[in-house]
Amino acid sequence: MDFSPISTQDCFLGSVVWIEDGFCIQEFQNPDQQQSSELHPFVDNLVASPSSSSLHHQIHNQNMEMDCFLQLQNNRLRRSILQEERRQRAVTMQRWESRMKGAMAWKDEELGVARNRARELQHLVSAAEVEAAAWEREAREKEAAAAELSRRLNLLVRERERDRSSCDDAASFCGSSSSSSPPKRENDCKLCHAGRSCVVFFPCRHICCCKSCEPFLENCPVCQTVKVERLQVFFD
Repeated sequence: MDFSPISTQDCFLGSVVWIEDGFCIQEFQNPDQQQSSELHPFVDNLVASPSSSSLHHQIHNQNMEMDCFLQLQNNRLRRSILQEERRQRAVTMQRWESRMKGAMAWKDEELGVARNRARELQHLVSAAEVEAAAWEREAREKEAAAAELSRRLNLLVRERERDRSSCDDAASFCGSSSSSSPPKRENDCKLCHAGRSCVVFFPCRHICCCKSCEPFLENCPVCQTVKVERLQVFFD
């Protein structure tokens, strides 16, 4: 038995036994038998040509051979179509995989940019929070310093008022006021004697001059202490 694809010529040379998976299985005779079979048609034609059964047998064999050939071609065509379909599917899958990889790479890049931007914004927020805390701490310190300074000024004003009351009481008791010149007030400017003293000199803490005379003084006119800082006081 020989298992091999057959052609049209092969179908006509051998005797078909069966067809399996696009292959026509034939049984070939040995050379002597083949030569004998090649001679037999002539003898059969000479002897049995008038017989209708011999003609019917030949037609039947030819039909079987034609069916075998058509079946073989059909199987080959079906395999070709299946192979082409598989190839097309593979090409389509590769194309879609390439597109998906490109889209995922683009999304990953966008995600990386967004993460970097989020980190930058987080750093900015942290820096702003630190700066805000520093400003708040500085504001509290300045507020505390202002409150302390206000407390000291109030003490100075009260001391000044007590000193002035004591002086007024002593003057009224001794009758030392002069009728020729107006009495000097304690809160008069010690430089011009016209304006009201409203500027405190530090560190001596004397309320000793008016606002107009303060720029011209480097020392306290009361105790001659060098002026380090000054502060204007507003009286009611």
